[in-house]
Amino acid sequence: MCRTTDRSWAMKIRRGDPAARSLAQATEGKRRVDALRDEFHRYMTDEPAQLAERTDAAGANSRQAVLAAALGLAASTGLFAVFTLLQHRAVVRPVRRAAAAAQELAGGDLGVRVAPSRIAEIGALGTSFNSMAASLQDSRRRIMESTEAVHRRTARDLHDGAQQHLVGLMIGLRLARELLPDTETAAIDLLDQSIDSAQSAVNELRELASGIYPLVLTVKGLVPAVRDLASRCPVATVVVCENERRISSTVESNAYFVVAEAVTNAVKHARASRIDVLVEFGEKLRIRVVDDGIGGVDKATAGNGTTGLADRVAAFDGKLAIDSPPGGGTTLQIQIQIRD
Repeated sequence: MCRTTDRSWAMKIRRGDPAARSLAQATEGKRRVDALRDEFHRYMTDEPAQLAERTDAAGANSRQAVLAAALGLAASTGLFAVFTLLQHRAVVRPVRRAAAAAQELAGGDLGVRVAPSRIAEIGALGTSFNSMAASLQDSRRRIMESTEAVHRRTARDLHDGAQQHLVGLMIGLRLARELLPDTETAAIDLLDQSIDSAQSAVNELRELASGIYPLVLTVKGLVPAVRDLASRCPVATVVVCENERRISSTVESNAYFVVAEAVTNAVKHARASRIDVLVEFGEKLRIRVVDDGIGGVDKATAGNGTTGLADRVAAFDGKLAIDSPPGGGTTLQIQIQIRD
């Protein structure tokens, strides 16, 4: 029955029957609508899943981007920190050391030197600084050596010249006195006064020569000269020596005047009742001068005496340390290079 109907409708469509053509169009339209409905249904079914997948993918991509950005930032920060550290080590630290060395040099420490640097400009700066410091140190050493040579020559001339003439004059006056009869009391008194004056002049001249350059330092060395200095000091002074030996005259002379300056400062300014001097011979000459005075001395506030002492020590590659708490006395520790 259905086949016959379909066949008849087909025949009508071929003959151009309008009713049959409208039905065919309606049927085709329904089929297209059903196809669109099915496609829309599939779209509505599949789209949420695809949207979720895309959302998950976008979230994963964003997380990866954030992680990559964080890693990049961390790496950049790390590189910046490393660069800053390297720059600090290579540039800032050497410059600070050079500035500190310059400050010490300005303070009188001529033995300070700047460590070598691999940075060309800083290395050149350090080399120039070290050359300048060495030149200043050599210049000051030569000046001190020349000055002390003059002192030695002056002391020798006073001892062998003027002092001997005064001694000869005093002997002549004594001989003249012996030749006078006892009845010439006025002449005898005058000669006695002249002899006393000549003896005072000899004593003063001897003190002057010893202050300029003590003869015992040339003849016997540093420790006997320091002991002689202690015996003439108005404050009780005890001298202790370890491993005593003779060293170069230049170092002996410099060390003696260092001790003399330290003792003089203690007598003049510390109001001390006792001074202890320790002299130790080793690879370096170590000297310690301790007093029981009022203390309160440091290199920053010290006067000309301590400044001169520091200059002497620095000129011979030495080191000076001052420990002087207020009311606790003063301890000077000195190290001087021994030049044989």
